[in-house]
Amino acid sequence: MANEKEQKKQATEADRDLARNSEIRNGEFIRYFGKASEVTVPDTVQTITEGAFAGNHKLTHVTLGKHVSVIQPGAFKGCTQLKSITLPASLRIIGADAFRGCTALTGFILPRAVTFIGQSAFRECRSLTHVVLTTGLEDLGAFAFCDCEALESITLAETLTAIHRGTFWGCRSIKSIEIPEAVVRIGRYAFGKCTALEEIKLPDGVTYLGTGAFSECRKLKEFHIPSGVRFLADYLFSCCEELETVEIGNAVTYIGIDAFCSCKKLGAINLPHALSRISSSAFLGCSALTEITVPEGVKEIGKRAFAFCTSLKEISLLAEIPAIEEERFLCCLSLEHIYLPDSVARIGDKSFMRCLQMQSIRLPIKLQSIGEYAFAECEALTEMSLPSTLNRLGSHAFWGCTALETAILPNKRLSIGYAAYAGCDSLKKLVVPDSVRLFRYRLDRWQIPTQARIILHKELEISMLFAEMTAPETDEERREELERQIRVALAKIGRRRKAGKKKKTRTQVQR
Repeated sequence: MANEKEQKKQATEADRDLARNSEIRNGEFIRYFGKASEVTVPDTVQTITEGAFAGNHKLTHVTLGKHVSVIQPGAFKGCTQLKSITLPASLRIIGADAFRGCTALTGFILPRAVTFIGQSAFRECRSLTHVVLTTGLEDLGAFAFCDCEALESITLAETLTAIHRGTFWGCRSIKSIEIPEAVVRIGRYAFGKCTALEEIKLPDGVTYLGTGAFSECRKLKEFHIPSGVRFLADYLFSCCEELETVEIGNAVTYIGIDAFCSCKKLGAINLPHALSRISSSAFLGCSALTEITVPEGVKEIGKRAFAFCTSLKEISLLAEIPAIEEERFLCCLSLEHIYLPDSVARIGDKSFMRCLQMQSIRLPIKLQSIGEYAFAECEALTEMSLPSTLNRLGSHAFWGCTALETAILPNKRLSIGYAAYAGCDSLKKLVVPDSVRLFRYRLDRWQIPTQARIILHKELEISMLFAEMTAPETDEERREELERQIRVALAKIGRRRKAGKKKKTRTQVQR
């Protein structure tokens, strides 16, 4: 009996405090000014208005009246000591930022009548551990549970059709999550920085994955991309360091910027035939990737697309691409073999720099330009013959190719940049165009080592014919043919020299 009297007395005092320190009009709870730790909202209230309890650092528990249907934006924002709240069955709408920054809130039971949760409604509720979103919820706003660092499990409503932008960004304790079958869209950074996330399964109906949707999910090991997805957005799996396998649907036509950047355990990936574009840095830093085949339908591969793939040994480029962009294979330390299609007309700056295991490479027959440092520090490269179509060789193009022994320039005039062969200490033979003038100046500019033998193209032709003629396996009939070709080549050289002397004499007489 005494306890009942005490409870009634406390209730009466609470009602008086609420009446003195709050503003309630026409069914709306407008503002609470009191310092009580627990507040019970009267049943006459239907709406908790914007900012009604915002910034109250004394409040620890709130019970809403049984007729409350709307919590407006920011109603409890910044109530840092609020640990629990009792929501009525009548509640339908929770507005944007409604409980944002309620860092002590540990949990709540969401009524079945709720159909809408606004943007950032529970953002930065850092003590929230478990959430069940009941069937009937139609819209879960962007950033709704962003930075809920303690959130371990969440059950999503079967009625949801989309996970919006940043909804679970920074939820560092979630290990697994099941996406409802009705969901067709995963927004930008929806699960970004869910660093403990190990497992997530998407329904087959998903058609859109937004930018960075799973970026920095550092524990995620495998992922299946639904067959309806056509675009892998920028930063989609960026820094998923434990990601080992990814199944890409056949409908994918685009892989975005940094899509798989720093996926350090991604050992293999099959690119679909429908693929038409691989963007810049798409696979940068995939240090476990050993081989890859680029389908023939690909029309563009961006800068640094495969840079720092340090275990990559073989690349099959089936696509008819026009250029090898800057730094595309930079620091592919294990790259041994790559086939370049004849459609390639330009090799960009640092494209193959520090490909330490590459011993040889066949250059395309239509190649016109090689950029700066394009093959710098390819320490296993032993010989390089440049095609006759080449017009430009960039500065430091073969800088530090310490094993390079033979270099053959095309027999034509071309632009060769400063120090193109600097550091090629093993260079023994350099074949230069017949038309080269100012030898010493050019050799110094290209930084050709002093021990290298300089050979004109016309001399090289005779040397090759002579080597074949004197080979033991050459038969008599072939040997006679080679002798005839050598005589013809020598006669040509003789005629050129005579013509040069006559021209020089004529010039002197005219002077």
